[in-house]
Formats: sequence, C-alpha cells, structure tokens
Amino acid sequence: MLTAAPPLDAQVLAFNAHKNRMLPPEQTTNQVKLLDVLLQLKKYYNADILFEESQMSGITVTDFVFDKNLSAEKNMEALLKSTNLTLKKVRKNAYMILPKRI
Repeated sequence: MLTAAPPLDAQVLAFNAHKNRMLPPEQTTNQVKLLDVLLQLKKYYNADILFEESQMSGITVTDFVFDKNLSAEKNMEALLKSTNLTLKKVRKNAYMILPKRI
C-alpha cells in the first residue's frame, strides 16, 4: 500500500537548507592535538621526530588526515602549515620541529 506525504512548503525547505549550511564551526570540524598526529606519523613512517613537548601543548589542527602516498616530510610540512612551527630534516628519516623564525 502506497501513501502520499503531504506537500512541503518551499519556505520550509529553504529554511532547513539554510540551517544545515550554517552549522557552527565546532560541529563541522574535527580538532585533534598536533602531538597526537605527530606520534601517528612517527609510528607509521618509523621516523625520528624531535620537538619540545612544551611547544606542542595546546596546539590543535583541524581535520588533518595524513596521506599514506606521500612521504613523512610532505605530510609534516602540510600538517605544520597552519601553525607557527616549521620542519627541518636533520638526516634520512629524522626531523626536527622548530618555531618559525620571524
């Protein structure tokens, strides 16, 4: 047996579409600790990543998912782009994370 739903008013549809686009940022983004992502990269690439833990406290990144097709270096550069930190390669598969120079 088929039943028909009552027709929807165009204004109701427009209002609901607008509400979905206007979600607050905390509901549309996934904040993760920079330190957690660095530890994932370190484990996945078996890399040495040197940093001062105090520099990492409180720093979060939004929706970062590392690309397993890229190198550790490229992923870390992308990760650090939105921070005041920079990456320095010290030897093969070993990196230092330092504050950016002004």
